[in-house]
Amino acid sequence: MPKKPTPYRNRSPHGWWIGSYVERYEFNDEDRSNLNRRCDAYENTVILKAKNREEAYRKLVALASVEGSECGPANGQKGFWRFEGVTDLLPIYEELEDGAEVLWHHHRNLAVKTVKKLVTPKQELPIFDDSEPAGNAYHALQRTAPCVTASASTAAFPPAMQVPRRTPRSLSLGSFG
Repeated sequence: MPKKPTPYRNRSPHGWWIGSYVERYEFNDEDRSNLNRRCDAYENTVILKAKNREEAYRKLVALASVEGSECGPANGQKGFWRFEGVTDLLPIYEELEDGAEVLWHHHRNLAVKTVKKLVTPKQELPIFDDSEPAGNAYHALQRTAPCVTASASTAAFPPAMQVPRRTPRSLSLGSFG
């Protein structure tokens, strides 16, 4: 049976894709059989260059499944970032340039007042909030620094720490073997 052509909605005319995946921080001494244990998780979204959706998916999984290096707070509790899986993969239909549309949400049959409620005033956008986040130490898993910081708390949750992220990798097919 001949292969059906990929519908336009599932193709990227310029070879760019948006992919999202979930990863969570796991401590080495966790009870892995307890699926109700608490953790910090991130849904990360990246842009990928690929010829088609199969290649984009392979590249996304290869990028995301590289586990982070072991790290942990001063009290000796060590851990790492664990890839859980892909949450979305979407084509970008426009050439990437200033103002290119990359994501959208279609809201159907809404009242005008409901549409107006979708808008967030500038001063309420998180990007304009420069205050330091308050909260417990468990929330303090930072993903950008190359080292571990000193403990911020000795409460029931793990102390504050900064978790090293992955070393940047080329996403050429050659880098995946």
